[in-house]
Amino acid sequence: MSRPRAFLASLGLLMLTLVVANTPLLPVSAPSIASAAGGVGILDLQPQTTAEAVYAALTAYGPSGRTTYLWELATVDLVLPLAMALTQVLAMRLMLRRMAPPGSRWHLLAWLPFIPSILDYVENLGIGTVLLAYPNRVGWVAEALAPLTATKSACYVGSLVLVIATLLAMGARRLGLRLKGRSAGTAAEAQAGQLRRPVT
Repeated sequence: MSRPRAFLASLGLLMLTLVVANTPLLPVSAPSIASAAGGVGILDLQPQTTAEAVYAALTAYGPSGRTTYLWELATVDLVLPLAMALTQVLAMRLMLRRMAPPGSRWHLLAWLPFIPSILDYVENLGIGTVLLAYPNRVGWVAEALAPLTATKSACYVGSLVLVIATLLAMGARRLGLRLKGRSAGTAAEAQAGQLRRPVT
């Protein structure tokens, strides 16, 4: 599969996963879990700052909400981080291929979007751990969830900024080359006109 097709396939998978994750009628969506918990959002979208707050949220979910959350982690949250990373990595590789020569270190930037996705999987592992252990407590894991979620979110934002900055740089480069080409063409036409001018 060519890179453009791979990018479109990953983008389609990402869009589909986002729809599933945010459609209230689907049982493994974030709105369904929040509805079952009386409005308490899922931990990876509304992080709790203390272990007590984490376990208060788990209690609010109830048995049905906790089971649904586990299913969400095993389905939607298993696909979403990978789809997010692949979409951004393939987009970066397509753009950098037009901007940097093969073998350039700039191509290493394309792999950075995997960092927030790896953090996302670590976060999901922590949430799954406290869900499976409930009502028993794994305090250190619950305490680590908030800073982990904050770091993951910051990395996702940074990754998106990197993709946008690369897109803008590619656009500026193409515009510069086009303007340079037009300038060179205009100069060539002027020079040709002078050569065609009859000598008096």
